[in-house]
Amino acid sequence: MRHSFLAWTLGLLWSSVVLAENRVPISTTPGAIDSSSTSFHTVTPRFTVRHDVGDGVGYDNGFTYLEGLLPIWQTSPEELFFGDLRVVNFDHLEFWEFNVGGGYRWYDSCTDRVHGVNVFYDGRTTGNAYYNQIGLGFESLGDAFDVRVNGYIPVGKQENSLGVRNPFFGGNNIFLNRTVEVALTGFDAEVGMPLPVDCNIDTRVFAGIYYYDGNLSKGALGISGRIESRLSETLTLHFAIQNDRIFDTTVSGGLAFHFGGGRLRRGWRWQGQRSVEDRLGDRIVRD
Repeated sequence: MRHSFLAWTLGLLWSSVVLAENRVPISTTPGAIDSSSTSFHTVTPRFTVRHDVGDGVGYDNGFTYLEGLLPIWQTSPEELFFGDLRVVNFDHLEFWEFNVGGGYRWYDSCTDRVHGVNVFYDGRTTGNAYYNQIGLGFESLGDAFDVRVNGYIPVGKQENSLGVRNPFFGGNNIFLNRTVEVALTGFDAEVGMPLPVDCNIDTRVFAGIYYYDGNLSKGALGISGRIESRLSETLTLHFAIQNDRIFDTTVSGGLAFHFGGGRLRRGWRWQGQRSVEDRLGDRIVRD
């Protein structure tokens, strides 16, 4: 079943590559966000291949994923309905994750920002069991700062016993340690802003918090920080660090290659400026 799901997902991603898009000119007047009510670039499918090394909250040794953000409906330059598919491998043949979701983004001219909401189904195999969860997200994207909030709700089976291990003596008694794998409910939130490092490179730094909790598990309240630098239309460099009392300090980083999507504005005095088209087609950031 999992192999069939993977084949179906990759097939859908590939089929969307060949979709024809009619593109008409968009105004090139400098500005934080630019849109036109009469002619505009439609947002094209955006594909990402990403590889991370290091450890994170809930995983070890990095991961690799293929993601596709697929426009579904767009009748103006200021709004977009989209689907999003992702297949993740945690650098181990048995550890996979599948994300299927969608959302709606719209441009608010009063605040000069792009807002969005999304909902996802996530499935993950750990080598011991298969877990399911529902994810809900909100985002507000602009040139001065970005805000994201995500919630995660496991559904179905949420724990799996891995057996009894490491017996030890206590006085005249023998004690056994029971190890249990638990799916955690939680949320994360972050705020980010651009760094004026180079007018030709879109670099943003983020700070956030997260909290995860579950049966038989202590709550994990943590802080996080990350930096993401869009070096070109196709290449992004990123680094992240987190800390909480369960997973301790985790550090990761990697590269992502992007194909399609919106265009990145370059050369403005404040390097964070990006077009509506680019922000509507930006990647979904979630755990």
